[in-house]
Amino acid sequence: MERIRILPLVALLLTVGCGGESSDQSPPTPQVGETWYVQDHAYTDEVYDMIKSSGPATYPAQTVDDQPDRSFHLAHPFPCKVTEVGDNGFFKCDVDSERTLDVTSVWTDHLMTAKEADARDPGTVIHKTVAAPAAFPSWLRIKAGQHIYTGYDGGDSNTVTICPSHLAYNDSTSGGPTKCSHKRPGIAAHIVSWENDFTLDSKTNFPVLKIAADDGSWSGYTGSLVSIQPRIPVGTLLFVTSKRDGDVRLHTSKSDDLFKGPSLKNHTAVRLLRQDVADVQNYDLFARIIDGPYAGKTCWLLTAEVEAEDHSPIIMSL
Repeated sequence: MERIRILPLVALLLTVGCGGESSDQSPPTPQVGETWYVQDHAYTDEVYDMIKSSGPATYPAQTVDDQPDRSFHLAHPFPCKVTEVGDNGFFKCDVDSERTLDVTSVWTDHLMTAKEADARDPGTVIHKTVAAPAAFPSWLRIKAGQHIYTGYDGGDSNTVTICPSHLAYNDSTSGGPTKCSHKRPGIAAHIVSWENDFTLDSKTNFPVLKIAADDGSWSGYTGSLVSIQPRIPVGTLLFVTSKRDGDVRLHTSKSDDLFKGPSLKNHTAVRLLRQDVADVQNYDLFARIIDGPYAGKTCWLLTAEVEAEDHSPIIMSL
């Protein structure tokens, strides 16, 4: 009988716990389908399999500097939707898209709640990672009223040709005599109108634009390929791009050699801080790297080395 009377007491102790606190006060456990946050100790499937076989105690925590293709240390907490519960406290979760990390999911044993993520990096809970697919940027659209900067004629030129008519501009590109003028790069201007033009190869349309200086001092016709520069809003998210991974280098100064410096991985995300619109032949975009091993560093890039969120090159088009 005594044993029977003790059982309810044992059950009560198991429910309340030795500390006298209800089990409802224990930390929440991530569940499949919930969105948590990840920053440190994010691993690929390959690394997770190694951890399972060797045990967490014998497999050291790695960062992107140690295993650049298999583990990650993110610049800030990223939203992470739990898709699978693993062994030893690990969870698999989706992280935005391959545009962010070159992977679509990671394994981690360091998930944070929204409150914890926001405490570590204020604003995280309202931060949205790269959306895909993204719309064509409005600032790259050729349209009447679009604000731009003057560019240059390409090659060794350091000015842009502005002509009194569409025909006069075409004559200038073929070397004929014209009454065109030449303007420096970086003048604030806007598109007045545009006309189709297939004269380059009879197949490709490179519209000829009528543009005007914002201060009203001049107007005229010019090309749409390199003769104008888009006004990229400060804070715009751009992505490193090249034909081969690692071709783009991290340049901390405009005088840096194009082919020297640490390599930036394809699709590394950067946020624009400034355009040097008067120096279009050199590094003209100053940006802050926001992911990968160089997150937080600033660098100079060529316009040709980046693309917009929707993968568009930084060339204005219809």
